[in-house]
Amino acid sequence: MFNFYTGETSEKMTFKGHQDTIKCITWLEDDSGFITTGKDNELMMWRLHPGTGDGVHNPHESNPIWKFSSRKAVFNAVCTYRPEGSLPIVYAAASDKTVREVE
Repeated sequence: MFNFYTGETSEKMTFKGHQDTIKCITWLEDDSGFITTGKDNELMMWRLHPGTGDGVHNPHESNPIWKFSSRKAVFNAVCTYRPEGSLPIVYAAASDKTVREVE
């Protein structure tokens, strides 16, 4: 990730986790992080500032804060919805023509 205005990047804005090409990125509604899908059959949720999400400080939280893997399908697209007062719900379209819901 980089600063739009300067084009610079910092070590804190480097996110590593996927073992293959990233196919899709979607931002959380509050811009506190994002969700990625990759050709490695994984969904990952990232926080810009780990340990500060959802109003609960967890100093041991690190990126990615969670992962979901599929053995059969590659995730091609992802979107998220966050009902008030709860964790985000992730919807992912997969290469096996299914849409999965991940809470």
